[in-house]
Amino acid sequence: MSKFILLRLLILLLLSAGFVQAEADSSGVSLKLKECYKLNAQRNIALINKAKALIPIANDYPNSDFSVRVYTLVGRGFANGRIFDSCQKYFDLGFENLGPEVSIDAEAHLNISHSFVLLIQQSYGKAEAYSQRAYDLYKKIGKKQGMSWARGAMANIFMDQKKFNESILYSEESGALALSIGDTTTFVYSCISQGSALGRMGKNSLAVKKYLIAIPFLLKNAIYSELALTYSNLASCYLDIPDNLKVIDASRKALYYSRKAKIDYFDGAIYLNLASANVKLGKIDKAVLFADTARGLLAGSLDLEMGANKYKLLAEIYNKAKIYDKALKCLIAYDSLNTIQSDSLLQSLSIAEENSEMLLGKDLEIQNLKDLQKKQIQLQKAQRRILLLTVGVSIFLLLLVFLLFVFINKTTKASKDLNEKSAIINQQFAELQRQNEVQLMTIGIVGHDLRGPLSTIVRLKQSMLSLGAEGKIKELEELLEAVFSNLEKILGLSNNLVDWVLSSQSGIQFKFEEVKIQAVADSIKDAFILSLQEKNLTLALDIAENASAYADLECVKTICRNLIQNAIKFTPENKKISMSAQLVKGISYQYVQIKIADEGIGIAPRILEKIKAGKNTFSTGTKGEKGSGLGLIMVQALLSMNKGTMEIVTEVDKGTTFELLIPAYNSEYAKQ
Repeated sequence: MSKFILLRLLILLLLSAGFVQAEADSSGVSLKLKECYKLNAQRNIALINKAKALIPIANDYPNSDFSVRVYTLVGRGFANGRIFDSCQKYFDLGFENLGPEVSIDAEAHLNISHSFVLLIQQSYGKAEAYSQRAYDLYKKIGKKQGMSWARGAMANIFMDQKKFNESILYSEESGALALSIGDTTTFVYSCISQGSALGRMGKNSLAVKKYLIAIPFLLKNAIYSELALTYSNLASCYLDIPDNLKVIDASRKALYYSRKAKIDYFDGAIYLNLASANVKLGKIDKAVLFADTARGLLAGSLDLEMGANKYKLLAEIYNKAKIYDKALKCLIAYDSLNTIQSDSLLQSLSIAEENSEMLLGKDLEIQNLKDLQKKQIQLQKAQRRILLLTVGVSIFLLLLVFLLFVFINKTTKASKDLNEKSAIINQQFAELQRQNEVQLMTIGIVGHDLRGPLSTIVRLKQSMLSLGAEGKIKELEELLEAVFSNLEKILGLSNNLVDWVLSSQSGIQFKFEEVKIQAVADSIKDAFILSLQEKNLTLALDIAENASAYADLECVKTICRNLIQNAIKFTPENKKISMSAQLVKGISYQYVQIKIADEGIGIAPRILEKIKAGKNTFSTGTKGEKGSGLGLIMVQALLSMNKGTMEIVTEVDKGTTFELLIPAYNSEYAKQ
């Protein structure tokens, strides 16, 4: 009985001292509590059982500093193990036990721990409020370490909301506070947080540096769960750089440390990185094995956008391996998770539906030709068998030699006719395929060009309604002129669509003639007056008098119009766009060099690679304008058809210059 009373007095003494100096006691309570805090710092899920062992004692002292700390640590243990349903129960018990005997430090730790779970549940407003509350409490008692923790939690909240710049600012503040008191642990976690934000911003080289700062400390302190996460993120950065051998090395280390930490919630992303790296190294069989494992582990994602992107990446891997059924299932999963759809995608679907009957008809024709070819091959085989049989019979029936000779002649002639027909069918098959590709490109070209005038008309709608309500007739008439001007453009584009589709039956017919770049530039400047005024942009023209190309006029207009439209879309307000043209001497001919330059946001390296590879790139302009990259694909195709080339010179946040070379009107090419 006396031992029990002594134990209670010792616990009360420890509570009143605030656990600042934990000394050995007969029950080992303070030592066990210290062990719990150490496990928490290591993100170790063993914390669950260690802290739960202290719950009976905590229950004996409700509304005490000790009970709040124990419930908080149990909740943190479940949170470290990603068992979020259980951890909320213990955080609630911690809040229920808050009272006048509870220290500010214990209350602050409970608030910051609760904010972590709210972040996972995507309750960002509440998570931010609890983190700020923890910061204020730690600041009240002057505990810089706790202030650093709270700022680190705030960084994670903003990163989860994809506010990466704000996240980096809070991470840097957290790291600075930690360094000021020599808290290496918290400083390392701030580096990891900055690395995650930089990686998701596409700044992979900077992210790698942050992760490499953290890894030696994590290894030294055996914080295996953070090592698994850090190596997994490091592999993702190397994948985008790209450095595929480093991806494989980092991924293997991530798997090793996830096993050491006895966790598996990073494994899906790790196996996906391994699959992607092996695809790029040409090791398709290995890539498929890793992809199958990743697919089994990726039952979903707490971050819908990231989860969707993982399924999209899996689909690309299976597609390269020609495992189309699995690729299709991953695309379906991607579609179900991806809730963001661009206007251009919706427009493409609409155009595809309108033209589905026409394309289906072409597919049926192609299939019929294939069937006819099969039948003709079978007929050839049958004729060869008949010929052999005839030769055999002729040996025994000499009287039928003459008839056999006639029969062979006829068979030879039939075989020749059949070969000629087969050649014609093969030519028709190739022509149908080419027509099908031309019509798809035509639909994309005109659909892309229609979007600009239609968007202008929609934007003018509200202004026209306002002017009409205010009785400003003159200004309304000016806007109506702009609307009719855009409608005329739409009519012209519609006529082009009809002409292109009709002409594609026998191939697109380009009219090569002298194209004066000055006239093209003037027409484009007039067409974009409203768009330029809307963003207060200046379009400067510097066209040499002798700048004339030997090309199709409509193609040159379409090329320049799309590049100017792109420049307007990605250039901030009050900036300058320029278009220049001059004659230059090339290797084979004399060329017209056309430069279209802007002072816009530039093109990121990974986006530039996709453009050069002729792939669609979805992007957003400086005022939220949607872009699919179709315009640049179209420009490259039209330039190729006109014997032209294009180079792109770009710098992020400084601008982009498109340099075009088209054969000049007086060149040797024009004389051919």
